[in-house]
Amino acid sequence: MDADILRLVLFILGAAFVAGIYFWDKRKPVDSRLARKRVSRKASRHDSSVFDQVEHRDPVIEKETISEPEFQTEKQAGLDIEPVSAEPVADELSFTAQPGDVAVDDDSLSFSSTDAFQEFEAGTDLPTKILQINLVMRNGEISGQMILDLAAEMNLELGEFNIFHRMDKKTNKSVFSMANIVEPGSFDKVHMDTFKTPGLTLFSQLPAPIDCVKVYSEMVDVAKRIRYIVGAELKDSSHSVMTAQSIEHEREAVVQYKHKLHLAMQSL
Repeated sequence: MDADILRLVLFILGAAFVAGIYFWDKRKPVDSRLARKRVSRKASRHDSSVFDQVEHRDPVIEKETISEPEFQTEKQAGLDIEPVSAEPVADELSFTAQPGDVAVDDDSLSFSSTDAFQEFEAGTDLPTKILQINLVMRNGEISGQMILDLAAEMNLELGEFNIFHRMDKKTNKSVFSMANIVEPGSFDKVHMDTFKTPGLTLFSQLPAPIDCVKVYSEMVDVAKRIRYIVGAELKDSSHSVMTAQSIEHEREAVVQYKHKLHLAMQSL
């Protein structure tokens, strides 16, 4: 009887041991899967937090971190024309309307520039003003062929007095002229292939067939372009070097002249 009880006890213990081993082996993969899930959830939470940081970054900080390359433009040169051997025109020769300047347009006056010019051509006594810009070569001379090329580019026609003129299409009258700086100022159109001169002069007598201020503006533009191409120096009627200040001063004088011309036309 005691032997039977002992065998029963041993049987139960053996069965319990086998069952324990079975359940233990089965639990290990489950625990392993749970562990991997836990790691995956942790990694997911970590990735989510990093993504949130990227999505909600301060744009200012991001802008400071990502620097953009700097570019230089041709505007620094003051011109957008093809390069030539002569030095470019400096920006200090440009002039613009200043705050407080009063624009005087033909539409705001009781007369037009054409009216004043026609009255002057007819012999009416009106105030006049001479505009002049000299271009003096720093080194060498300007050849006749170069002058012809410049005239063609600047829309200047060789005409009366053997000098070049910017013509007004409406009236077919000269707006301003380009002459030889050497007296008597004319060009030898027959021998332009051998002609040379140390400089040129642009001039106009006001009233002109177009607006007075526009005349001066066109003269300055042409002078700057010629200066750029041939390397000449700009000088005013007193042969002083032209600066931004002197150009602006002359422009203001033209505006004042236009007011004076307006008063003269009103008195007719």
